[in-house]
Amino acid sequence: MIRHPIAKSRWSAARIIRIVVAGILLWAAWKKFSVPPGSVTMYDGWVRSFPPIRFALPGLELVLAVWLASGWRVRIPVIAAIVLLSIFSALLAAELSKDNPDPCGCLETPDAIVAPELIRRDLMLGVARNLAMMTGLAYLLASAPRDRARRRSRRNQESSS
Repeated sequence: MIRHPIAKSRWSAARIIRIVVAGILLWAAWKKFSVPPGSVTMYDGWVRSFPPIRFALPGLELVLAVWLASGWRVRIPVIAAIVLLSIFSALLAAELSKDNPDPCGCLETPDAIVAPELIRRDLMLGVARNLAMMTGLAYLLASAPRDRARRRSRRNQESSS
């Protein structure tokens, strides 16, 4: 059976998307682990209200990043990452509506950002980054094999022809 070059590139595109999203999640987890207590960010506000978030949220991002990078049963971490990024985007959008928003603190937010218009720009960049990652994850979800039985039957059909 002759495979079209575009079919091959789809798998390499999926691999690249997985690695890029995993890298961003790893970076975000590292930055959350290294946020000094008492900083004025949205993330630190969440930690003050519910202290287990300090380790649970970066731990979840770390697990999702490693799982995505491994490529094992991709659909599960993709769905979990889309849900997580949707929640983050909603929280960022809610913060954008405030008169004096706090910086996100999700990825390295410079301490020098104090003007509300600069904080809003940083928050909008965070929402845009999340939407871009969710778009890539949606592509992964659409292109991931659904179950082993389909893959097995597809392999059997290819080997018989």
